[in-house]
Amino acid sequence: MQNKEKITFKLFLPDNNDLITEEEVLRVTNKLNNRPRKRFGFKSPNEIFEQKLKQCA
Repeated sequence: MQNKEKITFKLFLPDNNDLITEEEVLRVTNKLNNRPRKRFGFKSPNEIFEQKLKQCA
């Protein structure tokens, strides 16, 4: 995980994140993977992944 992503990940978690549940991790991961990114032409990482899968098929 890149440093910028670590910082972004922390934004979605409570301050006392010593014990976070798997559901919280999945929720934050889902939000981040569906967030549009400038570097991807304002597409989300999930959209890019789906495009790459279709190209391989």
